[in-house]
Amino acid sequence: MARVGDLHLHSYYSDGEHSIASLCKLSRNAGLSFIAITDHDTLDHFADKSMSSSDRIEIIKGVEISTLENKIEYHIIGYFVSPENDDLKNLIHSLSTFRDERIRMMVENLAKKGFELNFEEVQKKTRKGFLSRNLIAEILLGKGCIQSIPEAFTDAFIGNTSESYVKGIPVSPAAVINIIHFAGGAAILAHPGNTPGRIGGVGMQELTMLKDAGLDGLEVFQPKHTQEDIKRYIQQAIILNLTITGGSDFHGKYSPDIQLGMVKLPEKYLETLKKLKQ
Repeated sequence: MARVGDLHLHSYYSDGEHSIASLCKLSRNAGLSFIAITDHDTLDHFADKSMSSSDRIEIIKGVEISTLENKIEYHIIGYFVSPENDDLKNLIHSLSTFRDERIRMMVENLAKKGFELNFEEVQKKTRKGFLSRNLIAEILLGKGCIQSIPEAFTDAFIGNTSESYVKGIPVSPAAVINIIHFAGGAAILAHPGNTPGRIGGVGMQELTMLKDAGLDGLEVFQPKHTQEDIKRYIQQAIILNLTITGGSDFHGKYSPDIQLGMVKLPEKYLETLKKLKQ
């Protein structure tokens, strides 16, 4: 039986629902042979004992980092990076420190609008010390302020274009791509068709800019991409000589429309990705 996998999963070390052990079990049940754990702006998951590959499932280590260029928020995944690289550790420390402050500010903004919640509630909600908007959403849901987790990510609450939202540190994609390469990894643009600040998805002009900055590949196979998106990004990846990957961006209950097994990437794409290791 041909091996297939999913190269974009999130655990509870960032803003996902599940432990890494649970993700492995769920992935095997979904028929996956390999997965990548790509938690946001953290390297803590690298040390989890469940990150070791077994004969039942192969695990690729990665990190997803948010970047900003011309008001477009590009999410860059670094696969195979060394968590001991000083440049990467310093970047992650800066991002995580400011993330905590951002969450505090968003909670305060919501409180000013009359919603009864405080920063301490969010801190108590986390299991691995990572503060995220998903935790705010969970608290709002528990208080009856919203009817579902996705509702929290609208303009009325903490969506990207809401009054209560606070942006992250404006790190350029070029800087992050360079750091990923310094750390021995491959830099892949995640979900280009679902990129904050870019209606209609990332276009050829932006992809060319990212390629010139050193981008290695493109996450083409993604549940929120239409068939037209997939065809377009395959063509653009070929033109720009970018490696093609795919992943679900699975977060568990925090992204209820995304399920494991929605992306079953053929192993040939993983083998091509591995050739990019620095």
